[in-house]
Order: sequence, then structure tokens, then C-alpha cells
Amino acid sequence: MTHRLAILVGCALVLRLAAVWAVTPRPVSDEIAYLHACGEQGALGAVWPQSLECRPPGYPLFLRGLALAGVGRRGYLVIQAFLSALTLVPLFVFGRRWVGERAALAACALLAFYPPLVLYSILFMSETLFVLLLVTAFALIARPDAGHAAHAWGGLALASAVLVRSAIKLFVPIAVLWFLLNPWWPRRERLVRTGLLLAGLALPFALWTVRNAAVYGEFIPADCQTMYNIWQGNPPPGMRYFGVADAYYSHSKSPSAREALAREKVLEAVLAAPVSWAVRKVKEETPALLGLTHDTALFFNIRRLGRAPRWVVSTIIGLESAIWLVIAVGGLVGLLLAQPDPRRTLVLLLGAATVVTSIVAFSLPRHRFPVVPFFALGAGLLLVRERPPWAPTRGRCVAAAVVLVALGVVVIG
Repeated sequence: MTHRLAILVGCALVLRLAAVWAVTPRPVSDEIAYLHACGEQGALGAVWPQSLECRPPGYPLFLRGLALAGVGRRGYLVIQAFLSALTLVPLFVFGRRWVGERAALAACALLAFYPPLVLYSILFMSETLFVLLLVTAFALIARPDAGHAAHAWGGLALASAVLVRSAIKLFVPIAVLWFLLNPWWPRRERLVRTGLLLAGLALPFALWTVRNAAVYGEFIPADCQTMYNIWQGNPPPGMRYFGVADAYYSHSKSPSAREALAREKVLEAVLAAPVSWAVRKVKEETPALLGLTHDTALFFNIRRLGRAPRWVVSTIIGLESAIWLVIAVGGLVGLLLAQPDPRRTLVLLLGAATVVTSIVAFSLPRHRFPVVPFFALGAGLLLVRERPPWAPTRGRCVAAAVVLVALGVVVIG
């Protein structure tokens, strides 16, 4: 089966490289903040520009390293294309041990041709590096036969993913708890492996915390933008996205003081009417996260290629919608029908953490990226029907049917 994986990786790479050479590598929108890392951020011990100082540091540091190595802008995108294609390798390694080779290959095929993953690989944004690190972390830690070193490296990969994109911070303590309760190992062994995972997690956070303490004199272990993002998703009446940004950054030069202001504003919004707030947020954010929305394709075509022919836009949107429908609906149903396994539990916990984070803050189609590779494995189970992919019971079939109808309504609506 490895030669088939190589073919899929090659196809994914060719598709992404073709996209790289079809565009002019200039930044748009918030990509400019990331490109500042290539020439304006200064040394690690310096105060970074305000547009960078609160962002997770992983991607700016990645770009900075490439810049110091003499890589140009198109070179950044070429490297990202390689990283995007290589994501299929740890996904296959993770999936082969869990759902079987054929289902893992089906999942890799979905990802190889999924338009958002192709399009974001040619943007100066963090999603490509983030997805690679997250899938690599799962491939290292979610293995019953993994050695101790694998769990330390897995913790390092998971921490690095958070430092590239902090939206999965809620998932980190959940993953630690999963380790502590995992039935794969005896109790003492679980404690040892959890300690190694924590050691791997702690190293990147510790280094960045020390740096921030030296620069700002404040405790900032990852990024200092969490409450700001939540405030953006819960603005007061009459205040829009840029109004929140202006109020946030003009409040203080201290990152912690700005976060305190955002926390206060968020609590005001939530505590004013908790029940109606929860209902409204679920109603507003869930379709944006799980629905057939296409900001990626339109963003790419309008801002990078100009006004592409309508048939090109329609083809990309249609392919994106079809693959996402298979991944979202087929993936969740496949996971629910699959045999009980700690890996299934971990994937479902990641999905729950992603949904909760996106609803509490705000949702965009790209915020679903953490779950796309792993739900693709569930879809692979349905597509190839390997044995034994599941042990169907009446209760599971009823639950899957209910989820299928409910999720179908959300996705299509």
C-alpha cells in the first residue's frame, strides 16, 4: 500500500505546486502581519510589532527562519506546498494502525484533493504548518505500541501546534486526561507516559514564557490573544470587528491589561443573559463552522487570480462542498459506528473541543481544519468498508441515523 500513498502524496504535491506557480506571491489581509516576521519583528528579545506580539509565535518564527536562510516569498509557498502534501504521511501512519490501510488511503485521497487545504498552502497563513504538526502529534501519541520517546516527541509536536495556532488550547488538558485514563497501559505505565507527554508539552511553552517574561515582564505562555478572539465573537451592539480591534489595541501597551479588558467585556456579554447568549451563539456559529460555506475558494479566486471564469469558481466550490459533505457527515457517522477504541475517543474529544471553542468565540470555515483529517478517517471507514470497521447494533444505527439527519440539516442549511 505504500506505493499508493506515494502516488497520493505526489498528486497532492503537483496540485499544490501548480497553484503556487499560478499566483503572485503577495500578502493580503492579515497575512501582512505574518510577513512582518521576515524583516520587522527584530530579535527574539525585542518587542515585536503590535500586529505580531499577541499572535501565536510559531508561524512568524517559521517564516523568519526561512527568511534568514535566504528563501524568497515564492519559496515560502513552495515549502508550504511540500508540508501540505507531506501531511498525508502521518495521517496514513495514524490511520493504518487504527482503521486499516484502505480506509487510511481513502482519507488521504480526500485530503489530497480537498480545495481548502490546497488553497491555504499558497497563503502566508499558519493553517498548513498547524495541520501537519497536529496530525504528526496524533500519529506519535495515539499508539498502543508507542515507545516512551514517541510520547515525549508527541507532546513536543502538540505544543508546537498550539504555538502555531492556539485555537486547540482547550484540547491540550483533554489530551493529558485521555492519557491518564487510557486502558492501553497499566496505571503506573500511564503515569510514566503522561509525564513524558507533559515534558514534551512543557518545553516549547517554557521557552516562550521565559522570552515573554524577559521582554514584557508578564506571564504569557503561548499567545496573549485568547480573550481578544472571544471578544471579537461577542461584541457589544453597534461594535464590529474593527471596532473591537481598535478598542483592544488602544487600551494599553501591556498584553495582559488588554486581555483583562477583553475578559471583562466578554463576561458582560455572557452574564447579561446566559441562556439566550448560548442559544444565539450555537445558532449563529454552528452553520459557519459546519455548513457548506466557501470563503476559502472565493478568497483565493478573487484576491489572487482576479476574476476567474465562473466555471472555475463553480468547480472549486462544488468539489469543496462534496468532499466536506463526505468528511463531515460520513466521518461522524463512521466514527460513531466504529468499534470502541481510545483513538476514536480522542478524535471525538478533539471535535468537541473544536466546536466549543468556535462557538464561544467565532467560526470561520477554516476553523474546522483540526478535525478534517481525522474525520476523513471515519469517512474512509464508510467508503471502503474494511473488516472489522464496526460492530453494528440497533442502538448505534439509530444514533448514527439521528446524527446524520441533524448534521445534514446543519451542513446543507
